[in-house]
Order: sequence, then structure tokens, then C-alpha cells
Amino acid sequence: MYKIGKLNTSVGLSTFCNAKCPQCHRTNPRGLDKAPWLPLVNWDFAGFKKAFPPEKMKLFNEIQLCGTWGDPVMNKDIAEICEYIASHDVDIKLNTNGSIRDEDWWFELGVACGKRLQVCFTVDGHTQESHELYRRNTSLQKILDNMESLSYTLASIKAMTIRFKHNEPYLKDIQKLVKDRGAQGWTGIVSNRFNMKGMDEVWQGYIPKFDYIYKGKLYTLEEVPDLSEPYLNVWFGPGRATNWNDRNQKKYGVEILGHKHEIHSLKQQADANKKEKREVTYSMGWQREI
Repeated sequence: MYKIGKLNTSVGLSTFCNAKCPQCHRTNPRGLDKAPWLPLVNWDFAGFKKAFPPEKMKLFNEIQLCGTWGDPVMNKDIAEICEYIASHDVDIKLNTNGSIRDEDWWFELGVACGKRLQVCFTVDGHTQESHELYRRNTSLQKILDNMESLSYTLASIKAMTIRFKHNEPYLKDIQKLVKDRGAQGWTGIVSNRFNMKGMDEVWQGYIPKFDYIYKGKLYTLEEVPDLSEPYLNVWFGPGRATNWNDRNQKKYGVEILGHKHEIHSLKQQADANKKEKREVTYSMGWQREI
């Protein structure tokens, strides 16, 4: 007899995206607009709950929300969907370019979903100029700010870099950048899309260069010279939240009661700066049974 385990599945929630990545399936490399054949669709919470009703959630171990045709964070109900998944003790793997929503939104998502949530942010350069050569129409600063905000919760954070010739010499700089902002690990992968149709929409076979037009200017992406290690993985260690109590107990008057916390001077923190308010709210949020 075989024992059937719980299921892992991947769900596409949206075909909307703020980014204009040249080698993405949804993007027309001649101008980086959405491909005309792709309809704009969002799956609302009611539809998601109908497909994954409460009585069926026990069948799942993990639900991955990935951006094959769009970024899941563009979905207007994404926070409600994630909280619903986490409330049924199912893990969430959320892949995003990270340049969507603000810091408070990301922090609140981490508080709501806790340790059930893992977010993978894409960082494709150590500077805005390097990052946006591929990850067009996104802000590196916004991504890093959102990542750092999430790092003050129990959610886990990874960063991913698509490696090209232009960013390959700076992978260590990217790793330091994301580690300093709260990422617990980093993955670098080479692009496997240099055999796609080009701007003329004809198959040209394998070519280690990819041309695209953005705002009337021609740009070229080049494949990394050495393909011997297509996947690189670096583990930085536990995130900020692991040692949150030790570092902040005295500062905020927090008592540890099992996995729960009590704040004695909440009113006194009302005028604290934005980061301090986040940390106090995090302590409150951790009281929830996630």
C-alpha cells in the first residue's frame, strides 16, 4: 500500500504585472508592452475559495503563488488569499518582483501569515542601472525597502537573481545587499530564454544575445560566459525575527510568555519612529495563532 502525502501545487492569480522584463513570456520585446494575445485576468478571493474550499485545504502542504503570466502581488485580493491559506496551516511560497505595494503592506502581510509565508524577491543588480537592464519598470530601492519591512515578521525571505553577463561580476555585491536587508538566502540562476523568438517573432535557434527595444532605444542582454554552474545557492542564516525577543525585550518592555508577548507601554510608543512602530506591531501580531 502506498501512503498518499499532502499536495504541493502552483497557482497563477493574475496576468497583470508592473514590470516589463524583456524575456518574460507575457512581454513583447519590441517595446516591452504586454503581449497582445494575453488577456488581463485577476482571480478574486471568492473564486479562489471556491476552488480551494476549507474542507479541501487539509489536502495541501504548500501552495506556490508564482508569476508566470503576471505578478501575484498585483492581485487585489492577494493579502486575503494568503491569510486564508495560512489559516489552514498550509505553507505559501510567493514569488514577486517586489516593486509593488508599500512597506506597511508587506509588514502586515508578514504578521498575518507568519511562518507559513516564504517570499522570493527578485534583485537583478547591485545598482538601479544594473537591475533595470532586465527588470524594467521596477525600483531596486522599493524592493529592498519592502524586503526589509517583511523581515521584521516571522515570514522567511529569499532573493533571486537572473544572471547575465552584465551582473555576473557583481553577484557578491547583490548577495550582501539582500542579506543586509533581511534575506535569509539567495539563489542565482542563468536565463534559459536565449532560444526564444526575438523581436521579429521568428525562431532563430540558440543565440547568446537577446535584443529588445524600450522607450525607443535598443538594448542587448548577453548570456553569462560560463554556464558550468547554472544554479548558485547561498544561505545567510536565520532572519531578524528569530532573535527579535532577545534584542527588543528590554527596549519595549516585552515579557515572553511561551510564544506570546505582552507590551506594557504601548501608548508610550505611539510617537515612535516608523521602524519602532513596526516592531511593536510585530510583537502584537505574533500573539496570533498562526
